[in-house]
Amino acid sequence: MNTRPNIPSILCSGSIDQGLKGKARAAGIREFLAKPISMGSIAETVRKALD
Repeated sequence: MNTRPNIPSILCSGSIDQGLKGKARAAGIREFLAKPISMGSIAETVRKALD
């Protein structure tokens, strides 16, 4: 994740617990999507990641 830290990253997973969120944020992940994913949640998450 260190090669392009200025590019926002979104993690998509079947289950996202607080431990995973902490590790992912430390690695540079900005936002999270848990499956199943709707088109509305994708749009909202991308907007949040870009803000």
